[in-house]
Amino acid sequence: PIVDNGNTVPVSVSVDSPMTPENHVRTIAVFNERNPQREVFQCKLGPHNGRATVSTRIRLATTQKLVALAQLNDGSWWSHTVDVIVAIAACIEEDT
Repeated sequence: PIVDNGNTVPVSVSVDSPMTPENHVRTIAVFNERNPQREVFQCKLGPHNGRATVSTRIRLATTQKLVALAQLNDGSWWSHTVDVIVAIAACIEEDT
């Protein structure tokens, strides 16, 4: 939950799912609270993926909440929110 530099913030989302044709994750999406573009990423999954895990690096302008959403094949949605504290913010313009 604490990152030194907002320019490169590692993000991983994992959903405990057997990833079978009968029970799997369809979509994982991550949203942020305070960046200019709220949608960080969205990916489509299926049983062929084997595991419902995605990871990337993002930029965060400042301390904020990240929300992960997962849609399962039965139509249900799961969510998790994390407060991320950014020590050095990204996207800051300096006067020169």
